[in-house]
Amino acid sequence: MDPNSIVTPLVSQKLNNLGWKPMKKIEETLLDSIEYYEKAGLVQDVEGSPCRLPHLFHFASDK
Repeated sequence: MDPNSIVTPLVSQKLNNLGWKPMKKIEETLLDSIEYYEKAGLVQDVEGSPCRLPHLFHFASDK
């Protein structure tokens, strides 16, 4: 970690100490979110502008 970074890292240690456990892996949660946004029409390609989502997400969501 960069000690000069102004970005606070996301950690769940305090939540884990309280007994919280994630229901899904972060990758699955991200894919679910992307699928939802695509179905809602929020991630549509505009003619002349490529989609901003990496193709990796599209391939992973097809599985």
